[in-house]
Amino acid sequence: MGEIMGVLGVYDDITEYKRQERRAALAMDAAKILVWEIDFASGKLDYEGSALANLGLDASEAPDTLESWLARVHPDDRPRFMAQVEQALLPGTERGLDCEYRFQRPHDGYVWLHNVGRVTHRDAADRPLLGAGYSVNIDARKRAEAELHHSNSLLVAALESTADGILVVEAHGKVISFNHRFLELWRIPRLLAESADDAKLLGFVQKQLVNPAEFLAKVEALYRSPEESSWDELHFLDGRVFERYSIPQRLRDGRIVGRVWSFRDVTARKLAERELEAERTHLRTLVNTIPDLIWLKDTEGAYLACNPEFERFFGASERDILGKTDYDFVPRELADSFHRNDLKVMADDKPSRNEEWITYAGDGRRVLLETTKTPMRMADGRLIGVLGIAHDITEIRQAEQALKAREQYQRALLDNFPFMVWLKDKDSNYLAVNQVFAKACGCASPDDLLGKSDLDVWPRELAEGYRADDRAVLDSGKPKTLEEPIVTDGGSTWIETYKSPVMLDGKIIGTVGFARDISERRNYQQQLERIAHYDSLTGLPNRVLLADRLQQAMLQVQRHNRIIAVGYIDLDGFKAINDQYGHDTGDQLLISLAGHMRHALRESDTLARLGGDEFVAIFRDLTDVESTAPMLTRLLAAASEMFHKDGHALRVSASLGVTYYPQAEGVGADQLLRQADQAMYQAKLAGKNRYHIFDIEQDRSVRGHHESLERINRR
Repeated sequence: MGEIMGVLGVYDDITEYKRQERRAALAMDAAKILVWEIDFASGKLDYEGSALANLGLDASEAPDTLESWLARVHPDDRPRFMAQVEQALLPGTERGLDCEYRFQRPHDGYVWLHNVGRVTHRDAADRPLLGAGYSVNIDARKRAEAELHHSNSLLVAALESTADGILVVEAHGKVISFNHRFLELWRIPRLLAESADDAKLLGFVQKQLVNPAEFLAKVEALYRSPEESSWDELHFLDGRVFERYSIPQRLRDGRIVGRVWSFRDVTARKLAERELEAERTHLRTLVNTIPDLIWLKDTEGAYLACNPEFERFFGASERDILGKTDYDFVPRELADSFHRNDLKVMADDKPSRNEEWITYAGDGRRVLLETTKTPMRMADGRLIGVLGIAHDITEIRQAEQALKAREQYQRALLDNFPFMVWLKDKDSNYLAVNQVFAKACGCASPDDLLGKSDLDVWPRELAEGYRADDRAVLDSGKPKTLEEPIVTDGGSTWIETYKSPVMLDGKIIGTVGFARDISERRNYQQQLERIAHYDSLTGLPNRVLLADRLQQAMLQVQRHNRIIAVGYIDLDGFKAINDQYGHDTGDQLLISLAGHMRHALRESDTLARLGGDEFVAIFRDLTDVESTAPMLTRLLAAASEMFHKDGHALRVSASLGVTYYPQAEGVGADQLLRQADQAMYQAKLAGKNRYHIFDIEQDRSVRGHHESLERINRR
């Protein structure tokens, strides 16, 4: 017993263990992990020397005790580090060390480390004996976190500094983030916003809107179409107005992860826009009423606005003027002068006044203008451009010498518009007139009218009318506007007149009148009436005037027991000439033949063109049917007159259908034209170049036959 018999040996394959150990070492090295052990009794640190390089240390520089390691910890981090170490060493604690801190390297400052460790062995009294753990270099992560924090702080600062309310939601509408301005705009309690109760939040918002259904529909539509962007306006029950913008939130790879809503309170702007629009309307009415030239240019000389009188100066509409410069409308020399004046006004920053002769492009009038140019600025002081107001002082300058002796009355004329101007007392005697008025009255000088009344100037009937207008103004104490003619030996001129009572010391002393020539407008109205009633090519009455004259002729027949004839004319061979020689030649031929045919008729007759090569003639005051034969023959001969054009002798003939009125059976104007038209076609069928008289009896027989057939068919 107890005798040694030999040696027992046991072999264990630890190849796999060593392989795993090597793998772990490689992994820790790749992850820059330093594994360490500590003997608490001696304070000695022990670690793998090759791993020190992960911390930028070598074995000779590495701290070998807890105290020397602690000396390398950043002073600001040292209290926190020691507190965790002391906590981990307490008896009975299972909590270990888990601390991030800055560690000083010998040559290049501090590096961020993450230490994880715990007590591994304790003695019987639960005092720490050994500890183990690892340290990881997290410097790169800390720098990234600092950059991210900086970026996030900038983003948050930007969101909080913007005047817009920002709301960020995920793809299905769940609230992710918002700024303080969003809560302010929508007056949302913060507790409600932070509750993340999307339904309550949406309900709170909708209750404030004029059209909550439309608001919700837009939201739902955008959630169904995540790639869409949107802009609209929201109107609140309390009168506020928001602009709402929405765009999809995308990641760097383009994926849509949510939606960003932006809300801007534009209530003040909208109110200002409405007020500005009202002011602009009032101003536009005022500007368009004043007979002066008014315009506004920007700093580059491009027109921003102008009034109707200025349109007449350029001979163009405001739409064609805006955006263009003087160089587009007037000679370069004049445009250069305008531009220099504009630049000087802006440079001096004060109004400028000058006189200049200009010529109206519309009617060629040359007038002297007193022009005032003023720099225009926005409310914030920004320069818009130049405002110009030009007053026609041509007549004032011409009349100044003649009016010097009448200083008291001169004011009333010089301070008003350069139209016809007069001043009368309560008995309608002229106290003062301007040169324009005197000229309209056929007088050489205003002095010729002073002290006279309308009875001394105008025919009695007109004068009494003018005096009645004066009395009406004096009795009512209110202005009056009317249109009236001025008749002189040289003819008649239509004017538009404004009359107003004149007050002096609170009493009405007479009337003042202003008048402008509206003959051109009257002539234009007459031209429109002519266009409405006459053919533009031949100058003959058109279908409208024909109908009126035919009705008049039919009424006259009933009163005077006479007859009329209606002839329907269609030119034979006109289409061939039109096709061969062109429409211009055809038009000239129509003009020529229309003149020949008109001269072939009597003064009381009417020749009208219906269109194309069709004409209608009305023969009035006929005693019998037979008397029309020579007239019809002359009309056919006139339609066959030779026409010469570019060396060609051209001739057509005419087919003429005729009917008479009155008839045994009542007929209207339209039926007469149809009868004449039918007769004209009979003339064409008979060989053309002739007339054919409508057979009333045959027409009655045919109609009776048709009516009989219709009655038989109805049975």
